[in-house]
Amino acid sequence: MEIAEDFGLRLENRWIYLVDSQGVTFPNPIHLIYLRMIKRLPGLKAYVIYAPTVMVRLMILIVSLILKPELVLKTETAFTDFKNSQN
Repeated sequence: MEIAEDFGLRLENRWIYLVDSQGVTFPNPIHLIYLRMIKRLPGLKAYVIYAPTVMVRLMILIVSLILKPELVLKTETAFTDFKNSQN
């Protein structure tokens, strides 16, 4: 989290925290601690997750009580299009 905080402080523009979960088969519940910190990062514009698996999307629904992402991308095409639109 320190790296993300430093990153946010150095930027002049707002930024997006983009999570690529394509290699995740089952999310680690200990990450819930960090999820609460994400929304407080300096300069954060949005929290976006690429979640191609049903298991990760199910966990996102459960965790949405703590932190609801602004956007969940379900396909590789949507993920690529989103990344390209931010440049």
